[in-house]
Amino acid sequence: MNSEERVLEITLALYRVTDPFPKDEVLKQTLRKQGLKILELVVRQDDNEEIINNIKIIRYHLRLAKILRVTNPANLEVLQREYRRLAEQFLKEAEPTVRVTQHKPATVSDEINDRQKTILEYLKHKKQAQVGDLQNIFKNISSKTIQRDLHDLVARNILTRDGDKRWTTYCLMDKVQ
Repeated sequence: MNSEERVLEITLALYRVTDPFPKDEVLKQTLRKQGLKILELVVRQDDNEEIINNIKIIRYHLRLAKILRVTNPANLEVLQREYRRLAEQFLKEAEPTVRVTQHKPATVSDEINDRQKTILEYLKHKKQAQVGDLQNIFKNISSKTIQRDLHDLVARNILTRDGDKRWTTYCLMDKVQ
C-alpha cells in the first residue's frame, strides 16, 4: 500500500473513531481538519518535514481526546500508533542516504533500471514530464519510487529538473537526446 492509500485509510478510521464525539465538540472538528490536512500534504507530495510536524500535532490532539474520554480509548491508541508509524515512514524517507562509491561519468546504459529506461523513452517522445505523467505509465509504482528514479537520473546528469514540489518537470539533458 502506498503512502497516499495508507493515509486515506487512517483518515477514514479517524472519521469513524470521531463519529461518537458530541456534535458540538470542537476537538472532533479539529481532529478531522488535521487529518484532512495530512492527507492533502501527502497527496500533494509536500515536504516530509511538514507532514511529520502535522502528524505530531494530530497525535497530541488524539492524546487529549483519550484523556477527555470522548470515545473508546483503545481506538484512539490505534490511531496514535498508526500516525506514529506514518511519521516514522516519512522520517525514514527524509533521511539522506550516504553511499561512498567511486563515481565514473554515468552513461545512459550504466546501471539504469527498467523503469528508468521507460522514463527515458517517454522523455525522448514527450520532451518533458512530471511525476503525475509517469504515474499514468507505472500504475502499480508509488510516486516516491518514481521520484527516486528521477532523482537518480538527475544525479547522473541524464535528466534536468526544473521547478519545485508537484510542479517539478524533468527533461533529457541535451547530450542524451
